[in-house]
Amino acid sequence: AGEVPFADLPDKIVRTATLTGWKQAELLASTSDSPKPLFHDLAARSVGLLTDVRSGGFRKDLSLYLERPASKAPKEPLYMIDGEAGINMSELWVYYNLWRELETGASVAYTTGGSIAPDIARLQIAELRADMLKDPGYIYKQPSFVSIRTLLSFHAREVKVSGRIVKRLAVVADPIVTMWNPLDVPVVLSPAFNSVKFCQIPYDITIKRPSGDEKMSLCRILGGSDKGWQYMTLVVGKTLPVVLKPGEVLMFSQGANTEITSYKAGLNYINAEPGWNFGGGIAFDVKTVDGKYIETAGNETFTYEIEPNSITSYGSQDWLLTGHGLYYKGVSGSESYDIGGLAIDQIHGMPPERIRAAEHLDFFDKIKASGTRPLSFEQLVGRKEAFMRFSFDTKTEADSERPGRFLSRLNPKAFSIDIQSLDAQEAETLPVEVKIEAINDFRNIAVNATGQSYFGGGATAKCGGNIVITHTIPREPPASLAAFQHALANGFHPISSPDSPPLLPQISHAIGNSAASPVIPADRTSSQLTGPRALADHSFLANQALWDSWFLSGVAPQTAPTFSQPREQEEVARDFLGGTRPLPNNRYR
Repeated sequence: AGEVPFADLPDKIVRTATLTGWKQAELLASTSDSPKPLFHDLAARSVGLLTDVRSGGFRKDLSLYLERPASKAPKEPLYMIDGEAGINMSELWVYYNLWRELETGASVAYTTGGSIAPDIARLQIAELRADMLKDPGYIYKQPSFVSIRTLLSFHAREVKVSGRIVKRLAVVADPIVTMWNPLDVPVVLSPAFNSVKFCQIPYDITIKRPSGDEKMSLCRILGGSDKGWQYMTLVVGKTLPVVLKPGEVLMFSQGANTEITSYKAGLNYINAEPGWNFGGGIAFDVKTVDGKYIETAGNETFTYEIEPNSITSYGSQDWLLTGHGLYYKGVSGSESYDIGGLAIDQIHGMPPERIRAAEHLDFFDKIKASGTRPLSFEQLVGRKEAFMRFSFDTKTEADSERPGRFLSRLNPKAFSIDIQSLDAQEAETLPVEVKIEAINDFRNIAVNATGQSYFGGGATAKCGGNIVITHTIPREPPASLAAFQHALANGFHPISSPDSPPLLPQISHAIGNSAASPVIPADRTSSQLTGPRALADHSFLANQALWDSWFLSGVAPQTAPTFSQPREQEEVARDFLGGTRPLPNNRYR
């Protein structure tokens, strides 16, 4: 009693490193019997069983569970919130098998120069719609949209009216889209392409002339009526291939050195090129609310102010205040597919109530005359002067009104976002924000003719990066649960509906990490936004469902190029059970 078995053992002794079992401890003890009371306290090594301590029984092998074809892929959710599925097995299945989707082959040129070497793995979007819809990994291959902006400028052109030359006022719309590849492998969009649809902007412009004020709606100017729906489409990747480097951020617009083109019936498609500059855009003639052109025969100077109105968009199936549709290929036709969009108040079918911008002045900023500058018709002939930017921007650290852990609250492959309530809680939850900015000088705008753009720390070169890699694509079957932190899992089913919105809030790297939404109370794992829309603590719920109940044995095919000696799954299992070769995780016996 009271004996200290190893009291005489020197602090440094080489023999301790050679112990392989508890019974050898008596060789180092003061007496052979003194270590016996410590049998349950110390161990040179231990062997245990993979048990489910929460539910009882043994843990299930996720390697074997996910090794199945797409037709038999599991789909059950790991958890449910208010009847909505959270992160689910179909999302994990897609990521687990994504190594099979990596392609090599011919050298492919990057959009911004250089090329993919033939032996470098890349992800390639399917060329045909039918193949795209059957591709469970499509959302990984589709580049992300981090910013969609409409730059509006005043412009004037000379026309002959009743035998005299007058200067007629127009508004030029420049579409500017920023795309991002968050993956650590190249992404090849072409020969497929994307279309971005631009819908009405809920603002009125008041032109203040010496003869009096004249008012018109941007909806009527751009859409041709007060029921404007789509007025312009930017087509990305159809005429110029789009191939993004790992992590690359690219800007697309009408391209450098293009001319301003007056709008004509049917002219609402712009083939995008990398970059943006002072030229280009489509000019829409300005008409007052009673249908009159704004024009002058002299060199008149005017000022202006801009304020939100009560006009909303109308469509054949969906209604929304404003927004952008995102499409695989065109906006219509047999090869078109709606992959999502950014919108405010988007509802399927005619809604009983609508959000109207004029009723939410805390959200839709006015641009007062005091914040603008005077312009003359003369200076606008043959050129344009920017006056406003309307944009949907993904939050960054430096250039957001509500900065925070912006990357952990963004799923870069959730292509459907709808702003429904315009309140502070929603603004904190969603990863995008709407910005209405007065532009008084083109020096306010980042100009780049190569397409290089920025994201991450900021949306400009000051704080942002041109290469931002956040997710890793597996090169072989994952062998640990922690590897699934790179799965773009968020509570949607990419196998059946690539355009479906996820269960809110959006999240990145949910598995193996802890990233609770600040709008969910600290003592709860779920909550609601106005709507109601369910909110889930994805990290807590997914990790709770996985870590106690599942493990990955690594009994999987070793046929990826990363293995020097390829083996099929059956051979891997046979070698392990026969004791001839260990599993990738050699702790499993």
